[in-house]
Amino acid sequence: MRGMLDGKQQQIEALKCRLASSQTRLQLQGHVLAGTRQETQQEIEALKCRLADSQTRLQLQGHVLAGTRTQLQETQHELADSQGRLQALQHELSHTQERLQVMHDFLPGPAPLASTQPSTMAS
Repeated sequence: MRGMLDGKQQQIEALKCRLASSQTRLQLQGHVLAGTRQETQQEIEALKCRLADSQTRLQLQGHVLAGTRTQLQETQHELADSQGRLQALQHELSHTQERLQVMHDFLPGPAPLASTQPSTMAS
């Protein structure tokens, strides 16, 4: 019977060792998980900051784009106005040239130049 008790005692000791080993492993895994969790949380915070920065840059670029779009529209209007003025000036120039041509056609021509005969020099 003593042998059975010794065998049971050895099994109990072996189970206690396994239990202690399992507890140690669980504690180590808990520390590893805690570290991983902290690293993951830090990564999440870093990503949140990057996201906020990206959103801010995107908003600023949106404002710049809106300003550029407004400037483009203003420039297009100025171009259209300039083209209209150019066409009006071209029309006015064409009309002025026509009037000049009409005036030229009705004006008497230049008087004929007096015929120049070679003068003889008295000797």
